[in-house]
Amino acid sequence: MLDHVSLGVSSLERSRRFYDAALAPLGIVRLADFDERGSDYGVGSAPLGVEFTITREAVGRPASGMHLCFRAADRQSVIAFHNVATRCGGTCDGEPGIRPVYHPDYFAAFVLDPDGHRIEAVCHATGSAHASRAADFVAVSHGHGIRIRRAIALDADTVTRLALAFHAEDGHPLSDVGVRALVLMLEGGFTDGLVLLLEVDGTVSGYGVLSFGYGIEHGGRETFLEDIYVDPRSRGLGFGGLFINELEKRAREAGCKAIHLEVMPQNRAEHWYRRLGWSDRGSQLLTKAI
Repeated sequence: MLDHVSLGVSSLERSRRFYDAALAPLGIVRLADFDERGSDYGVGSAPLGVEFTITREAVGRPASGMHLCFRAADRQSVIAFHNVATRCGGTCDGEPGIRPVYHPDYFAAFVLDPDGHRIEAVCHATGSAHASRAADFVAVSHGHGIRIRRAIALDADTVTRLALAFHAEDGHPLSDVGVRALVLMLEGGFTDGLVLLLEVDGTVSGYGVLSFGYGIEHGGRETFLEDIYVDPRSRGLGFGGLFINELEKRAREAGCKAIHLEVMPQNRAEHWYRRLGWSDRGSQLLTKAI
């Protein structure tokens, strides 16, 4: 049984950007950087959670027949891996799909990283590529237990408290109308969006809001990431990356073709979003109450 795998790369910063984005849909995050020599990735906390390492080397031609395969929880994650990786410096080397030569449910995608290394994501589970998945996200990160779940009506007070804190910090206080609209999303029959909660060691430490709509440019349903907030005491530990990955996954499971996010000027998180594959279209969002 392997403990971890190390891969040589020619440009550390370029490969960090690529793997930060490409591995996020698989729940794998960057755990640590060591000087200017490399970075560790995994789903737990460093050093015991490290599963994959990149190091700066004088890289030649990738070894013939060698590739790295990462396991995905579901087929949507394989598709997301391929989409993000090919947007962030990778080259398609095999579209997402069933590879029956291995077994009937072998659902995989392949990309070449910026140095030409062959990288794969695979899901072995039975089911449609668009099957819904209501299970909570559970992981261990930096020694903390992480759970991401959908908020329900009983969470109304907690969601309201987090939303008021976020909007106050953001400089745009949430009105009573906004609070009522947010609480309405927690009702069982609500289908125009959803609210997720981030729990750290059993304590709710963040929330995220997706509002669904329809757009012709992307050919169907799309979503707006209205809010994403992590309590200041839980920041800087990689929880935000796990959280936004789960929000994107839930959007895909809801049939959304694109996800949009409004970033205010001088928002320090903008570079973080870009690192995860978000891009600026060069347009402006204009709003008018009607």
